[in-house]
Amino acid sequence: VYFTGWAADPSTAAFRARSAADAIHYAFVFLGAPLRSAEMSVDVLAAIGVLLTAAFAFAAFFALRSRSDRERTSPWIALGVYALIGAALTAVTRAGMGIPQALSPRYVAVSAFLLVAVIGVLLPRALTLRGPATRAGAAIVAAALLVLFARSMALGTTLWRDYDWHRNAELQAFARNDRAMFRESYPDAAQLQRYLDTLRSIDDGPLVEQ
Repeated sequence: VYFTGWAADPSTAAFRARSAADAIHYAFVFLGAPLRSAEMSVDVLAAIGVLLTAAFAFAAFFALRSRSDRERTSPWIALGVYALIGAALTAVTRAGMGIPQALSPRYVAVSAFLLVAVIGVLLPRALTLRGPATRAGAAIVAAALLVLFARSMALGTTLWRDYDWHRNAELQAFARNDRAMFRESYPDAAQLQRYLDTLRSIDDGPLVEQ
């Protein structure tokens, strides 16, 4: 459905993945982002994404084989599959923009469903295991994952606030028709020229929405 009517455009070609390896790396960083911290490298995030994907695949496989677990786990599995599809589509269409795109809060809102799905599938089963120590350990692991996710969301909020501040500064520069800001924001000369030509056709200035 996403690719229905997809039209290749030279102006968006740079956004797309340049190779399968780039797309795969981007997808796993995308999936590991809900557990990120400011100190983590993208390779660590990719490894987290691999572990979460493997844990989900393992849990979903055995849950679907069990008739008693199938009904309980199906909604969680659907959430996880949604996150995996989102990672694949975003990797294909956005990997060319660089790894930092995968850490955007708007993408974490999608990738977080994989983390939720893993907990939703595994935790109830873990809590039925024998031994209070085992059950307590499972609960502690789930709680730790949720704490890391909360820290990641706080970091995302900070990044978004910084982005918002810089965007306001850029808009003020655009309002002054500061050509230096245009060149900094749009380093592609041909694309910049198209934008400038469009702005010249607007009588009331570049920020008036028409």
